Amino acid sequence: EAPSQRKLYVKLERNQFNALFGDLDTGLSVTDLSRYERRFNGFKSEYRGDTLGYTVFAAESDQAFRRDELRGDGTSGLYRLSNAPIIANSESVRIEVRDRFDSGVVLSETKLNRFLDYNIDTLEGTIFFKKPVPSRDTSFNPVFIVIEYESATTGGDELVAGGRVSAASADDSVELGVTYVDDRTAGAESDLTGVDVRWQVNPQTLLKAEYAETNSIIGGVAQDGSAHSIELEHNSEKVDVRAYIREVDEGFGLGYQSAADKGFRRLAVEARGRISEHFSLDGEAGWQQNLATEDIRNLARAQLRYERNSFSTSLGLTHAEDKFEDGENRNSDLVEVGVSQQFGKLRLRASSMSELSDDTENTDFPSRFVVGADYNVLQDVNLV
Repeated sequence: EAPSQRKLYVKLERNQFNALFGDLDTGLSVTDLSRYERRFNGFKSEYRGDTLGYTVFAAESDQAFRRDELRGDGTSGLYRLSNAPIIANSESVRIEVRDRFDSGVVLSETKLNRFLDYNIDTLEGTIFFKKPVPSRDTSFNPVFIVIEYESATTGGDELVAGGRVSAASADDSVELGVTYVDDRTAGAESDLTGVDVRWQVNPQTLLKAEYAETNSIIGGVAQDGSAHSIELEHNSEKVDVRAYIREVDEGFGLGYQSAADKGFRRLAVEARGRISEHFSLDGEAGWQQNLATEDIRNLARAQLRYERNSFSTSLGLTHAEDKFEDGENRNSDLVEVGVSQQFGKLRLRASSMSELSDDTENTDFPSRFVVGADYNVLQDVNLV
């Protein structure tokens, strides 16, 4: 019953060290830009000391990594993958809700488990979920099914190797990591190099920085690119702040980056503060540039919320400005008012975004009026 596609399985463990030959998960998931999560049959070793650590792997494989992003359509399926058959037990499935105004921002992520949440046919390349996957949430944000998996290639076995080495301070407040991956899969040769730093400034404040670059030859076409990000998070009892700078070249990546994240440079600050028991204030300011067209979007939003028992209301202001390469500008200045009241199993809600200036030119930020009702018909059934 050893997990190995081959006839041999060996695993050695001692304290904080282990080494195995068999089915493995590369496990390079600590970072974002240098993430490399695949499943092979080969060699892997890990060590976690007080200050030093490493993860290394090597495998000869005829597999290729695939990533599909499918929009939910309100049903349980069937949803069809772009490649079939797929390698058994190689898939990773999650549901992502993305911001309707900026699809590069993931609002929530839910990882799913095989058999418990879905069934997959590895021969046909189809997946069926145990419950429907909506196309949008109640705030009209799009819902995506993200599936990462392995499929067989027509070439022979090729070497795939890599790892991450890290060094941390004695109190683990600072960590420096280096990642390298060499993938020689026929028709998709590529390599990745990345450096990352984590600094726990204090119990409430975390600073992360990362730089990575990739070089690939996909179907005989060479492409390369780099990406970097700096992120600061501060979480206290009354104030949460997140600030980040992020840039991802169009040619960067080994298939793990969302298509909506490539080719953009972003700078943003998000904050949430609790003024009192019932009042809270949210705000964000962001700048985004399309690296290919040099189009720019400026966005500033602020919202004051009041929540008490089953009643809530909000008042907000939004400024959105798009600057295009040909000199055209499209602006929207809006005031937003919302109210919600719970009556037992019934919740009534209404919101309005009205223009402060004469026009709402930005198509992503129009003036609109929304009324809604949510009714809990049964324990597991809601009418929206």
